[in-house]
Amino acid sequence: TEEELNQCIRRLEETTQEWGLTISVKKTKQLNQNFKISSTNEAMKIRGEEIERVSEFTYLGSLLTEDAKSTKEINRRIGLGAARFQQLQGSVWDQTSIGLKTK
Repeated sequence: TEEELNQCIRRLEETTQEWGLTISVKKTKQLNQNFKISSTNEAMKIRGEEIERVSEFTYLGSLLTEDAKSTKEINRRIGLGAARFQQLQGSVWDQTSIGLKTK
């Protein structure tokens, strides 16, 4: 439930403070992948500050989305690969000084 989730956040904040750490509210984002939770209007808070809700988030290089599908992530990675391959066009593939075996 929402109340249990807020209790977990409060306990996490208390524990981090015991160790001399602070959760950055500016860097913390809320991404709901469960449609029951995401339809609620209550915002999660840390130290009274509201956590920003997002529909997608890049975590450790992977794109996470509300619908929990990997379609956007796959398309993103294909686009990144195509862009890098295109960069090789001028620097490697069009070079006549580089042998075919090396290419």
